[in-house]
Amino acid sequence: MRRWERSLVALGAVVTLAIPARAGTAAAPGPSVQHASGPRVQQANGITSPPGFNVATFARPTSSRIKPDDITRLNNLIAVTWQNGVGPTGTPGSLGGNSTVTAMNPAGTVVTSWTLPGRCDGLTADPANNRILATVNEDGNTSFFVLRVGAAPLLLTIVDPSGTITGGLDSITVQGSNYYVSTSNPGSGTASVLAKVAIDEVAKTATFSSFVNANATSTDIVAGGSGAFNPALSDPDSNGVVPNGPYAGRLYLVSEGDMQVVFVDTPAASSLQNEKVASAPGDLAWPTSSTGTLYVTDNGTGLVSAISSNNWTVGQPVAASPIKSGETAQAGGFIGALDLTTGNMTPLVEGFKTPVGLLFVPGLPPAGYWEVASDGGIFPFGDAVGYGSTGSAKLNKAMVGMSSMPDGSGYWLVAADGGIFPFGAAPGFGSAANVKLNQPMVGMAGTPDGGGYWLVAADGGIFPFGDAVGLGSTGNVKLNKPIVGMAATPDGGGYWLVAADGGIFPFGDAKGLGSLGGGSINAPIIGMAATPDGGGYWLASSDGTVYPFGSARQLGGTAAVKLNKPIVGMAATNTGAGYWLAAGDGGIFPFGDAQGLGSEGGVTLNKPVVGVAGAG
Repeated sequence: MRRWERSLVALGAVVTLAIPARAGTAAAPGPSVQHASGPRVQQANGITSPPGFNVATFARPTSSRIKPDDITRLNNLIAVTWQNGVGPTGTPGSLGGNSTVTAMNPAGTVVTSWTLPGRCDGLTADPANNRILATVNEDGNTSFFVLRVGAAPLLLTIVDPSGTITGGLDSITVQGSNYYVSTSNPGSGTASVLAKVAIDEVAKTATFSSFVNANATSTDIVAGGSGAFNPALSDPDSNGVVPNGPYAGRLYLVSEGDMQVVFVDTPAASSLQNEKVASAPGDLAWPTSSTGTLYVTDNGTGLVSAISSNNWTVGQPVAASPIKSGETAQAGGFIGALDLTTGNMTPLVEGFKTPVGLLFVPGLPPAGYWEVASDGGIFPFGDAVGYGSTGSAKLNKAMVGMSSMPDGSGYWLVAADGGIFPFGAAPGFGSAANVKLNQPMVGMAGTPDGGGYWLVAADGGIFPFGDAVGLGSTGNVKLNKPIVGMAATPDGGGYWLVAADGGIFPFGDAKGLGSLGGGSINAPIIGMAATPDGGGYWLASSDGTVYPFGSARQLGGTAAVKLNKPIVGMAATNTGAGYWLAAGDGGIFPFGDAQGLGSEGGVTLNKPVVGVAGAG
């Protein structure tokens, strides 16, 4: 999924849509990029959007994964292929000769991963068979894999009796029991640009047959379907099934370098329709709901972004348009709305570099939170489920905080003496209740896989349990102010401690991105929350002032609000584009994309609220 083409064609009945030229490129008259007027909202990482769209970072590159490309969804997992700089025929890159495929939960936490030899170009979920299909090396030395959670990659032997594959393999489409693969770098004539494949995991074979050839004829959508011609696709790339609109049920094939999109009738490629488009699309996506999240992989910046909105237009395809060679930098990479009648593209979200993969997921991520009181009373809101509490139990010491399972299926409560109280699916891995503590516990953080947790004391002593690893502490350090909270990095390889004066103490792979230590603040810090990608964090004070560092954005606070009780906790949303502040009386204050789903403010509580945690 990386070659630059400029047309849109339909297969079966093939229709081609030509794409207009962008600013800074020389092209014949035709479709164009129509820049929309109106206000723009500044988002993270230099991205801008119209009002009503929220852009958050879903995943970042690391020292072991760079250059994301294709993206797919299997059940509740978002899978991304990271090409790691490997060349299109498998030439090793800066990280070696392998690609990495990561499967992440909606919070961006890696649940499992696979290593594939070569450059993984195509990645598609096959939910009916609970597997992911992957192709490697789009220009030659190609291979085909089956990926299953909990299993090693299964390499299939490619069987190609008719010589269908003349270059390599790229994107994959699953339509019922039929499987289609773009055959990139195809050559001409009878060479295939879109092939069918029969998958046999028992025999470990992938048998290919031609479906659409390079010499196929098509009709031009923009010209009203008149005149058969050969679209001469040189770079068949992304493909998929159109879910709605005038071409619903057809396959689409993007030839990025040719700036064409082709629509193909199935099961027989009896007619093709082609459309030239205004800017070379790296991928297309069709929103199936007005409310949803569009995931975007940017091979240039290495980021995977999540664009959430209630304003998607059902049936209006959106295209990923990268910066290409010869274009002015000002043109930029963008996500744009594609007009299928003209081929015109209207930039919607701008500021990307090389956006190449799109995935639309209808609906917004689950939203909810719990408040916890000092007696262990639990107050769930939104999608959060109350799995139990200690509200009626006799505690040795008061509760001081909580942490939730990554998928929201349970939570732990921690008391000042280090006692741990697990509920729901949260396992109990141990506690410090029988340990003589130098200072009381003040908080906790769970590991990203839910397999452990850390407890932190006021002196910065760290107590790891389960798969949590002790990576350092301030237990033997003279602190200016006590530790009041902690947050873990997304991979569980580090954590931050925060003191009441805003001092930050990073350990493991956590990076010190700034602090308030040594400065003057109006109210003491009471806690912190990290962004899902680990690139930033927020500190919150008792008056509700929020201090962002790194990639964390300032989204608001309650410093100017007259509070009935001080702020006692904060929690970030899954997207990293919002957070909740909780007050001692149970009041909830949402900011960014955090939703106000209810609170205990105004309710008479047996004991004050001491913390808040997001649900999943």
